[in-house]
Amino acid sequence: NGLLDLQPTERYKAISLQAVDKIAERHPALAPHLYDVKLAGMVFPFKASPYYVDELIDWNCEDVRKDPFYRLVFPTLDMLNADHRAKLETAHAKGDPKNLIRVVDEIRADLNPHPAGQKALNAPKED
Repeated sequence: NGLLDLQPTERYKAISLQAVDKIAERHPALAPHLYDVKLAGMVFPFKASPYYVDELIDWNCEDVRKDPFYRLVFPTLDMLNADHRAKLETAHAKGDPKNLIRVVDEIRADLNPHPAGQKALNAPKED
C-alpha cells in the first residue's frame, strides 16, 4: 500500500528523430528549428524521453534554444564546427542520399577518431 501501488505503470517510449515533426505539432516553438535538429540528428544520436520533452523544456520561453533542457535533449548544428556544418549543409542541399551518408560518416569519424587505440584494443577477440 505504498506510493508505487497508487501510480499506474507506463511503458517507456523514447522519442526518435523520426518523431520530431509530431513534437513540433505539440510544441510549435520547435517548428522553426526542425531543419537544424533534423540535420544535426543525422550526425548525433537522438532519443529523448517524453518526460524531458513535454515536462522539462520551457516551450513558452522567449527563445527555446536557450532553455537548458532543450540544449541537453536536441542536437543542433551549433554542435558542429564551421567546416563540418558547411559540408553537411552542402551535401544535404545537393539531394544525393549516398553522398549525404558518406559525409555524415566522415564527420562522425572526425568527431570520434577512436583515441588511445579504442578500435583495436576494445574489440572482441577470437579464442
